[in-house]
Amino acid sequence: MSEATTKSYKYRAFGVNIQSEFEIPEFLPAQFGAPDVTIQFGNIPSSLENPEKKGLRYQLAQQEFLLWLDNVAGYYVQNGNSVQIQKKDTSTMQEVRLFLAGLVFAALLHQRGVFALHANAIKNGNEAFLVCGNSGAGKSTLTREFLNAGYRLLSDDISVLEEHQGNIYVQPAFPFIKLWKDSMEHLELNEVGGAKLREQIDKYGFSLKNEFHDEMLPVKNIFALVPHNKPEYKREQLKGIEKFNTLKNHTYRFQFISNTTRPFHFELINKIATRIPVHRITRPQAPINTADLKDVIEELLE
Repeated sequence: MSEATTKSYKYRAFGVNIQSEFEIPEFLPAQFGAPDVTIQFGNIPSSLENPEKKGLRYQLAQQEFLLWLDNVAGYYVQNGNSVQIQKKDTSTMQEVRLFLAGLVFAALLHQRGVFALHANAIKNGNEAFLVCGNSGAGKSTLTREFLNAGYRLLSDDISVLEEHQGNIYVQPAFPFIKLWKDSMEHLELNEVGGAKLREQIDKYGFSLKNEFHDEMLPVKNIFALVPHNKPEYKREQLKGIEKFNTLKNHTYRFQFISNTTRPFHFELINKIATRIPVHRITRPQAPINTADLKDVIEELLE
């Protein structure tokens, strides 16, 4: 057995200690004894026995998740603590890591009974606020605007919320942000500073240094971005079932939650909904004006 196959790397992300067979440069290195999660290469099943749900590229059972991505890799997630990867010869390790840190970790976090919101988490003083929205809503572009103004990032795209001593906290993910090329042009960022994530798409990843906060913080507010075809901004503080449904609908990959875990997930949504204000901000569709949008959120934060 070669040295490369015996070496392991230790990281912390999303509130869990991770031991990986290969290097994940986007994650923060960590020191710990026993890992919460192990990641390794290996042959994985082509299908699950008696899956409760099947999608175009995935299958789901109670504590099993199988994902096959054409020309990239197959991923097999078990019991919230194990990821096995069967890499395709044609794929790059950057592609393998891209889907690992997104889709695959979403399934793993759901298996662990953790609430993962499709949101960016930003440090504001000794607290954090979250910006959630569907893909294309402007989360990352707006987040970069906040970072330019001296705020710091806890997570991009997936925000893990947990209860501690009666409060809701967000866990730091890793110091990395993804931006579409048109967002970079809007923010006057040079693509040379980022790595193109896949050859087929104009999306770039940027490593952060001093702009990342690596400790969990209590969550003060959640903002849901919704575009519309009008010139004005609209602000609404959500209540009741509308608030619950907004959190449910912005759960990261809600379809990856098994039927047995779903009641516990709804319980977590209820806890978050009763303790944290959720605002819906409806913004002009295009072009996105992140400076104005930042001002709107800062007014609500005050």
